[in-house]
Amino acid sequence: MTEPRDDKPPFQQYLGDSVYVRSDGSLICLFTDNGYGPRETIYLEPEVYEALRDFAKQIGWEPNP
Repeated sequence: MTEPRDDKPPFQQYLGDSVYVRSDGSLICLFTDNGYGPRETIYLEPEVYEALRDFAKQIGWEPNP
């Protein structure tokens, strides 16, 4: 995994498996890019991101305090 960037949004970071993440400071954007330009894009509002984290906790990918 790459180190987090210190510059202000928007910036992007490679997550792996052709998946990138970027943010404009209010939304998280996940997108795929296999070298031919972005293909699929998903915008996560804070509530959706929280729901994703809750799911990760349910399946044991994150600690569930």
